[in-house]
Amino acid sequence: MGVWKTSSTSSVPATARAWYQCLWEQGIVPTSTHLSRTFSTRDTVSVAAGNSNIDACDESPPSVPGAITVGATNRYDRRAYFSNYGSCVDLFAPGVDIVSASHSYNTGSVIMSGTSMACPHVSGAAAVYLGSNPGSSPQTVHDAIVNNATPDVVSDTQGSPNKLLYVQP
Repeated sequence: MGVWKTSSTSSVPATARAWYQCLWEQGIVPTSTHLSRTFSTRDTVSVAAGNSNIDACDESPPSVPGAITVGATNRYDRRAYFSNYGSCVDLFAPGVDIVSASHSYNTGSVIMSGTSMACPHVSGAAAVYLGSNPGSSPQTVHDAIVNNATPDVVSDTQGSPNKLLYVQP
């Protein structure tokens, strides 16, 4: 799973505290306990819904309350064929053919697809929100992101909330 975290406790500006950790590449799967501890430190966490085309509520960490769970869409605002779905998904973000940093070498980029490519968009939105609203609780950040998402534009949501990430300019 890809996990993005934006901290609101440090003296570092919120926009500089967003970080990404590819836990699955290290064989580490975050548990409900790990994420609950993170929430208790006032950190906003977004998690990838997963890429198995199944109900995200059957997976961890997407099923953990408190995290912003992110599904992936393609360029046509359709749920990506691989994206997990369901009521545990909070919203969708672009996750197909995303230009990303390559893990194969120190410089350059690669085009990737996955909910772990959608998740960083939400972490960025959280950082933008915290930059304007420092000290906001994770729940406040969650609500602001989900409530500002564009409704009813994602097709084939498979029972997920029909919300697409939107960040005001």
